[in-house]
Amino acid sequence: MSVRTREFRVSIGAAATVCMLLFAAPTAHAASITATSNGMWDDTATWLPAQVPVVGDAVFITGSQAVSVPVGGAAFGQSGVASEWSSTVNPFLRIGSGDLVHTNGSVLNWTSASGTPILYMYSPHDFYNKGIFSNSATVGTKYMDQGAGTFLINEGTVDVSGGANWSIRSAGGGISNLVGALFSSSGNGMTLSGTSTDKEFVNLGTVRADDSST
Repeated sequence: MSVRTREFRVSIGAAATVCMLLFAAPTAHAASITATSNGMWDDTATWLPAQVPVVGDAVFITGSQAVSVPVGGAAFGQSGVASEWSSTVNPFLRIGSGDLVHTNGSVLNWTSASGTPILYMYSPHDFYNKGIFSNSATVGTKYMDQGAGTFLINEGTVDVSGGANWSIRSAGGGISNLVGALFSSSGNGMTLSGTSTDKEFVNLGTVRADDSST
């Protein structure tokens, strides 16, 4: 598997530059892989069964586990079996040394119901959603903390629901909803906040709030 990273910079009202992201083909034997200890994504000791998740695998980060994405990035997602993030720790996932790709044709559910779950992205690495990312965590507030220039890049569907707010705390990054993508929010919705004036929500696709579209 290889992930080609790229620099992504946008501004409100400007056209986004979209580059192709290459990743490996699905494995011959798809698996459901669960984090059983804190560690690196590319370390077999982090996972049960003891293998590194790749495209074709469903990934479960539950309980109080925390995982860090390695240099070179990682990609995952299995058609027919949804991945799940329900860890309660802060942060439960660090995208710190490479991009993370959730592949097309797969579903990822973020379902934390307690704790302070934080998805942390370090500059300049991004989280690409190419499938369906369902954020239905019911914990009081779930957070996505971002370094300068880091983005949640949606090429598929992001669905924010449930009774909790999703707080995106940005130091100069944000969310990019690309052409053909859907970003849907209901319930208590979403807050984009932070200390930088450069935080952004860039929409080139469809945004739907409580069943209305723009």
